[in-house]
Amino acid sequence: ASSFLQEVQISYREILPVLLYRLRPLHEDLHGQNQPQRNFKCPCKGKFMKEEIINSNWKLRKGEIIAVKQMTPTERWFDIKLDDGELFGIGEAPISICSSPTRKGSFELCVRAAGRVTNEMHKLGKGDYVGIRGPFGKPFPVKVMVGNDLLFVAGGLGVAPLRSLINYVMDNRKEFGKVDILLGCRTPQDMLFGDEIPKWQKRLDVNFNCTVDRGAPDWTGNVGLITTLIPGVT
Repeated sequence: ASSFLQEVQISYREILPVLLYRLRPLHEDLHGQNQPQRNFKCPCKGKFMKEEIINSNWKLRKGEIIAVKQMTPTERWFDIKLDDGELFGIGEAPISICSSPTRKGSFELCVRAAGRVTNEMHKLGKGDYVGIRGPFGKPFPVKVMVGNDLLFVAGGLGVAPLRSLINYVMDNRKEFGKVDILLGCRTPQDMLFGDEIPKWQKRLDVNFNCTVDRGAPDWTGNVGLITTLIPGVT
């Protein structure tokens, strides 16, 4: 028994690299081929270099919350600036970036309280810190979109990742053709980024429309599923 325990203790440090290596093909299928680094070596086939993880998107970095805003009863907006050092907390959750890379200095997240990690995040405020790992996944194919007409269709929290692309297009408007934005949500109170919607509506180079599943006494817009807006796109 003691020999077995000793072997587990000695081998423990090798477990994480092995697991990462075995999960790599599955992770690439789901999230792209940008992690781990291309020259990542499995310890069973060669010497595992710690720097391969340290210099990759797998590294956990420290992020300072520089602004917070409650958007709906269940969604909260965070503006985060990366800082030096590492920070470990209670767990991890994948969250899409909702800000455009054209707006430098920080990045924004829209977080729905839906589990242990996200509920704890909703308790944080300006000046608090979170651990950041990434970015992971595949980017929007912006180069393919250049010169083409664009139609954005999003419902509920789905507008969060699309907002990053929408604002990128707004900041580089001359590079794209006709732009239509269709948004939908359950009620007017559930509409995310409500302070930006009037700006989109006022733009002469964008066709914007939104709808809600259930209206309110002061709601004068469309009522119905978001699919009812699609026939109006010409």
